[in-house]
This record gives sequence, C-alpha cells and structure tokens, in this order.
Amino acid sequence: MLKLAKLLHHSGFYITFVLTEYNHRRLLKSRGPAALDGLPRLPPSPPSPTACRTSDADATQDIPSLCGRHLHHLLGALLRAAGGAETAPAGMCRRRAERFGLPEVLFWTTSACGLLAYMQYRRLVDEGFTPLQ
Repeated sequence: MLKLAKLLHHSGFYITFVLTEYNHRRLLKSRGPAALDGLPRLPPSPPSPTACRTSDADATQDIPSLCGRHLHHLLGALLRAAGGAETAPAGMCRRRAERFGLPEVLFWTTSACGLLAYMQYRRLVDEGFTPLQ
C-alpha cells in the first residue's frame, strides 16, 4: 500500500495515512525506518492515548472505535497546517470529505481469501452456506 501511495502521490494525488502511534511503531518495526521515505510530512497530530492500550503487543486494534472523534479534529489540523492551499489533502474518508467540501477517491484492498470468497459467493448462497442463520 505504501508503494502504491508513493506512486499515486508522484502522479499528483494527495495521500494521507492516519496511523495511531501504536500502528506507526508496528509499521516501522515490520518495514524498517525507511518505510515512509519519499512521502511529504505534515506536522504530526497528538496521538490518542486510547490508541496505544493493548495487552498483546502484536494484536490489531479496532481502528473505527479509536478514530471516530479524533478524525474530525485531525482533518481540521491537517487543513490548517496546509494553509488551505493546493497542498490540502484531498480526502480522509467520505463523510469528512463531504463535510469539508473536498474531492474524494476511495481505494479498498482485499485479502486473497476475501477475493476468493467474493468469487464463490453465488455458489455459497446456492448451497446454503450463506447467509448464516
């Protein structure tokens, strides 16, 4: 995803990753300190203290529950840091983009097992495996 983001950025897209401090540390641990090289930086927003609480250091987190109220403030901070000029990020998520009147592009990747499930969905329905009762 980072490589795609870099390619899109160099083609004129504005790309913004919103990472919790916890996930930022995991990214640097897995991809190394150069993982974010080549991407412009805006001033960091203060991390959410709730975003860093976990009993298992390698566990994933429920990002929507962590980001709900913080995302709106983050977008405002990014827009202020960009000065509202052409460098303003083009979108964070659909509702926030609409609220601020920003253009939006959504890109969602899926796992290989998810893709195979989508491809076999009709068969799963026909054979009664889904929807689950």
